[in-house]
Amino acid sequence: MLIFTWPMMLTVAGGVVALGVLALWRGERGRQWVSSTKLWAGLVDVAAGGKRRAIDPVWLMIFAGAVLGALAASGPGWRSGEVLPKVDVEWSVRSVGSGEPRLFVEASHGVVVEALRPPPSSVVVEVAGPLFDPPTCDDGQVVHMRVREGDRVVREAKFRRPVGGAFGLLTQTGRGLRIDPALWRVFAINPAAKPNDARTDRKVLLVNDPAFDITQVRDNTLVVATGQTRLPGVQLGEKMKVDGSVERMDVGGLPAFVRLDRVKIDQLQSATLSEDWAVLAKVDGRSWLAMRQLEPRDGNPGLSRSNGVTVIWLALQPSQDWAMDSSFPIFFADLLARTFSVGGGADAGRDIHEWAKEEMLVAWPAERVVGFSRWLGGLAIVLLLGGSVLLLRRAT
Repeated sequence: MLIFTWPMMLTVAGGVVALGVLALWRGERGRQWVSSTKLWAGLVDVAAGGKRRAIDPVWLMIFAGAVLGALAASGPGWRSGEVLPKVDVEWSVRSVGSGEPRLFVEASHGVVVEALRPPPSSVVVEVAGPLFDPPTCDDGQVVHMRVREGDRVVREAKFRRPVGGAFGLLTQTGRGLRIDPALWRVFAINPAAKPNDARTDRKVLLVNDPAFDITQVRDNTLVVATGQTRLPGVQLGEKMKVDGSVERMDVGGLPAFVRLDRVKIDQLQSATLSEDWAVLAKVDGRSWLAMRQLEPRDGNPGLSRSNGVTVIWLALQPSQDWAMDSSFPIFFADLLARTFSVGGGADAGRDIHEWAKEEMLVAWPAERVVGFSRWLGGLAIVLLLGGSVLLLRRAT
């Protein structure tokens, strides 16, 4: 199929053709002064039966070059192969609590939605609406779906059940301070994470702010504080150099499979913690990692302790020492699961969880476009240069 990258440039080509044809048609009809020798020579040629040339070939060459140059500017080309059809489809998979998934599809026109595993089953979607209980894969955590229009597959995706439900990933920093990239990444890679989304019921708040006010934090929030963050029951000291390994404390909150013996610490933020804090690990006898659970503030007796605010205090930025060790992601993955999955309270079973969508590449015949601009442009340059040389030679 013939296509043009800049179709508006065809108007320029049309203008060049119109002006060129008009100029060639008018020819030399205007009054010109000629010598008598040329006049008699022309009469002799006519009397001898010869034909007078009406169009000068040099100007015809220049006209052709101008037309080809204008066409080259429009970006002509030839497109081969099939074009992927555009189907307006919005689809998502959601579940209530730990219940079965439900597929919601909204399509601009009739399409076929297929579940690939277990053995293929399909249903035709004519209008917007929910499709209940799509079949899942063997582990019950993945739904593999695709959208067909006729015999062509136009969309395909896998939907994964989020661990512990979706949670918003938020940050708060003071002037000139930042959140450690390793700390952000360990939460952001979770399929259930929704960065910068404060609309979710569960939230993870990463803080590095001396003016932080924890009384403004709502329940169902995990707060991870570093640096000079002000927290109740934490009296900050000075930053100091240390040279020692991490010592685990015999308290709850730090699972046995989180090994810290390979982590080496060279500096930390000294602090004195109140008895409300459970110190999980120390370095050279100084608190390095601590945890505190704040009670729910809404006064609902049906909620358990895990519905309050869980606070983690770190005496350093993780990327300085801890982030390169395997215990770093293991600890925070376990902390996230225990904070939001275990003991979720009376309302946990009624939360709506949106499954993480992973769009997949749909195989389709490659579209190939062959451009003609450079060939037309090159030919136009040759014709224009040739015509100009001939006009110069004629003038001399």
